[in-house]
Amino acid sequence: MRWVVAGQEFTAPFKTSALADAERSKLVHAMSKGEAFDITSGLPVSSLRNAASETTWYAFATDYVDANWKRWSANNRESVAKTFTAVTLAALRTPPPDRFDQLPMRTALREFAFNSKRRSQAPDDMTDILTWVDRNSSAMSTWTDSERVEAIVTCIDTKLNGDPCAKSSVKRHRRVLNPAMKRAVAKRILPNNPLPKLATGGGKSTRGLDKRCLINPEQAGLLLGWVHTRPRGGSRLHAFFATMYYCGLRPEEAVALRVHDATLPETGWGEVIVHTATPEVGSQWSTSG
Repeated sequence: MRWVVAGQEFTAPFKTSALADAERSKLVHAMSKGEAFDITSGLPVSSLRNAASETTWYAFATDYVDANWKRWSANNRESVAKTFTAVTLAALRTPPPDRFDQLPMRTALREFAFNSKRRSQAPDDMTDILTWVDRNSSAMSTWTDSERVEAIVTCIDTKLNGDPCAKSSVKRHRRVLNPAMKRAVAKRILPNNPLPKLATGGGKSTRGLDKRCLINPEQAGLLLGWVHTRPRGGSRLHAFFATMYYCGLRPEEAVALRVHDATLPETGWGEVIVHTATPEVGSQWSTSG
């Protein structure tokens, strides 16, 4: 079936002409009533409301994770799980019962619900939590209510103690949620992406550094000397922390260094070639384990 809205052509496949004609009749009926059409999906607004009302956030989120699991990196999988956990708890229709503590609920969502590899392995207590969350998750139509969306975003951008999250965390949440919202629009569950309409400010800025909190070279030498005397792995950790302090490397860059990557003369400046990084993530997020 083909139809045009605001000069843009839309198509939809059907197995039989009868099914296509039935869908065409719905569009004609909506047009005859003077109903508004969404120019992104080409569908009547009522159709989008029905799709959003019939799909819960939890069902959509788990389906989104499963659809993208294979092409995501392990770190990205973990980031999505953390963000979706916060969103799911903020988008519940009713508060959790007293028998569910906050920590087990977050563990169930982060480690099992939004982990395609482990969801079927959830123990009984985690399964009970996920079943309750599935039944009490808000419909996707929640994302069409600007006030509700703002409340959810404010909640996930706030720490458990009430303090604002760092700006890096706020950006990570947006980076995770934006593709999910775009998928909801592409699947004709939502009429548009609600996130760009929100202010992206907020979050605790970490730009400034208090020099009084930094260690001076003498203190650094004393600390590194103490590390070197540790009986288990002291010399290895001494080299690790010294490389980070004197070369300004990130931990995953320092770990990846090899002997041939460093030129260390007896006197004067040396050189370190940073050619790769080896960040670590839990085995539950990797494909191979």
